[in-house]
Amino acid sequence: MIETLSTPTKNAGRLAALGFGALALLSACGGDEAPEGAGFSFDDLGGGSAVIQVYQGPSESAEDRIPNGTYLSGQTAIADCVTVGRLVTSDPSVGESLGASDKWVRLADTEPPRYATTVYTNITDAALKGLPTC
Repeated sequence: MIETLSTPTKNAGRLAALGFGALALLSACGGDEAPEGAGFSFDDLGGGSAVIQVYQGPSESAEDRIPNGTYLSGQTAIADCVTVGRLVTSDPSVGESLGASDKWVRLADTEPPRYATTVYTNITDAALKGLPTC
């Protein structure tokens, strides 16, 4: 439920309590410490599905080809490292922009690890160069 707080003096105590509660929650969850890495968003390349799969690894192995998560186009994440793996090519037959890459990023703070092909992200080359190798 969203409550409109229209009377400043009447609601000052509630606002203060909300502020301190939010600070306590951030502190307890480590909210003041952002994960290190490069921020990016997922990109459906203008076609196909808006749901982008991520994987447990970037290699050619059958195990690494099993998706272990999904993100929506536009959803943001943080990459903590970059590696080279299997080549992924977009699918222009479903309206996607043409793209191909063998670069993969590992998503920060995910357990088990999740890897995303850079084909379906908007991460910049400069950001990739700033990441350590996985």
